[in-house]
Amino acid sequence: MVCGVPAYIDTSTEEGVAQIKKCPSCGDTSTPPADLQRTLDITITAYELRTLTVWAERYLEFMENYYPGHVGQARKIFSTLIDRLSMQTEVPLTRAQDLADTRSALAESTGIRLVVLNPDGTCYDCHQPVNLAEYDKHVCVPPTA
Repeated sequence: MVCGVPAYIDTSTEEGVAQIKKCPSCGDTSTPPADLQRTLDITITAYELRTLTVWAERYLEFMENYYPGHVGQARKIFSTLIDRLSMQTEVPLTRAQDLADTRSALAESTGIRLVVLNPDGTCYDCHQPVNLAEYDKHVCVPPTA
């Protein structure tokens, strides 16, 4: 898998079948990124699947700390796999999804907005510094490219 594969390819059409035989990003046909017609039926509990995906998410974070700038492709592949798996279950498969669901449910049921901080005092979502005295007034600033 060189450039990643979309989360869903419609293999009931000729175009979809042709798409799985090459990389959708670069068109490379030497190593098809994924043959979605060769699927496996695996019995696994939602908890086991979540454990595996959270472990993979944490491993990527660990690798990004030790090899900054070299994990982008792995992150892309992980995100693609999570997108495909997420369509098959309603269980949050990553810590980020779980945290987002928890914060959404808390805000919906109590009106309380939860700001999650990283150990360095920055916002979990936007990575901007948060004034602890006024954390409830924090507004996420989208990162600039």
